[in-house]
Amino acid sequence: MNGNESRRERIGNILLTLALVGLAAGVGTLLVERRLTLVGEIGFGVAGALLLTFVIVEPARTRIWITSRQVRYGSNALMMSLILLAILSVGNFLADRHPYRIDVTANRSLSLAPQTVDVLDTLEGPVRVVGFFTSPTTRDRAADLLDQYRYHYPDLAVEFHDPAVEYSQALEWGVTDTWRPTLFILYEGRQEKINVVSEREITSALVRLSRETRPVVYFLTGHGERDLEDPGDGGLSTLGERLEEEGFQVAPLNLLITATVPADASAVVIAGPRRPLSQEEVDRLAAYVDDGGAAMLLLDPAPDPEMESPALADWLADRWGVAFREDLVIDPASYIYPMPTIPVAVSYGNSPIGRGMGGAGTYFVEARSIVQITATQGTTDTLAASPYFVPLVQTSTESWGETSWAQLAKIPETWPSYDDGEDVQGPLDIAVTLEDAEGEARLALFGDSHFCANMAVRDLANGDLFINTLNWLTEDEELISLRPQSDVDRYVTIQSNLVRNGIFAVLVVLVPLAVLGIGGLVMLVRRARR
Repeated sequence: MNGNESRRERIGNILLTLALVGLAAGVGTLLVERRLTLVGEIGFGVAGALLLTFVIVEPARTRIWITSRQVRYGSNALMMSLILLAILSVGNFLADRHPYRIDVTANRSLSLAPQTVDVLDTLEGPVRVVGFFTSPTTRDRAADLLDQYRYHYPDLAVEFHDPAVEYSQALEWGVTDTWRPTLFILYEGRQEKINVVSEREITSALVRLSRETRPVVYFLTGHGERDLEDPGDGGLSTLGERLEEEGFQVAPLNLLITATVPADASAVVIAGPRRPLSQEEVDRLAAYVDDGGAAMLLLDPAPDPEMESPALADWLADRWGVAFREDLVIDPASYIYPMPTIPVAVSYGNSPIGRGMGGAGTYFVEARSIVQITATQGTTDTLAASPYFVPLVQTSTESWGETSWAQLAKIPETWPSYDDGEDVQGPLDIAVTLEDAEGEARLALFGDSHFCANMAVRDLANGDLFINTLNWLTEDEELISLRPQSDVDRYVTIQSNLVRNGIFAVLVVLVPLAVLGIGGLVMLVRRARR
């Protein structure tokens, strides 16, 4: 071999080495980034150019390599690999054009709720989601969730940024709390900002964006009601913040100085009045509801008759056929220990509000019961199943409505007992919903207002029950209780020692011995053939 051939061979070896380095760089970036980046394109391009240069510099070696037996055998294997790759590529192309998913998890935790799918079906036009995450785990979880949205609504674009790295993008979007995730959802020129990555938050944001106007909820004032601005335990400041987050507008309403309920009212809430409403106020409220409005009444037990509102009671009885009993519910079968006067509910009847709760618990601090006064002993079942009166929250069969305020005043030193003929035996309704025959006017009645106050609204699903009821009143049933799915853990517990020992013997002893035995037998057969 002369000097020129030796130099050409060294150059060829260097070209092959550099080509392999470029190819490795391209493959490495493709595996890490899961897409073809600029670095990957440069790596593949350099590798291809170097291989072409090698063919030009070393044509003899290239010819020998192509015509060798190893290459012929290798070419067959390469051809089969290319055919398999082509089949997989066609399959992947068809799967991308016609995707189909099957969720086999126990609680369908990898699927969107039917309410979410219904919301996506109502959208028209592109949706853009811009996310800012510092945690890769949270970002990946958000990507998986948004991928489910994109499966049902392909016209959804997603982009993620790291505010710690892309500081200019964070400033442009006004992201200052970089420690928590932030999602901006844009639709039809408007945007919503959320900081909790969950199906309920994303879907609620989409519903708010698709609304032409935000529903306005008025809270009655002037009778000692719970105050939206009160941060104390008995106030509603936490509920007010939650309502704003859910896309509602809240405002006070004083019917003593306002001749009518404002025309933009989506619902009126009366939360725990301590003084009776006048006849004029009830007439104005009744006119609003009869004209297709919606109202939520939360009336606490009233040991003092002066707290009751005769005008309001008459309207409820004459127009709706219902009444608040003068009692306090005691439920010894389901309560917050050690107070049976704080009943706990986990079932919610046949109302759409109840169907959306998913069995989540709520509790009520000193509740009174509600009765359908037009019902008789013989027609109670028929009337209760009608569309007019639907029980929402019921106590257990062991509960009763205590009517002796003298006995109740002795709690907790002495607990009252059920008195046949005086008290009302359970189950009792402490929350109901009502609709008129046309389904336009809606009413929700609760025998307690403590459950939505600051002291309790964050506990269990109390806040969800209030929001779901308000969504029903404003006819936004698609937002009712979109709660995240929880994982279902399944365990196999083997009680029998004989079964455990048998499994251990098969998996740890017999299977390895069988593998060793087969290997030894094959070795002996090969030696015998030689």
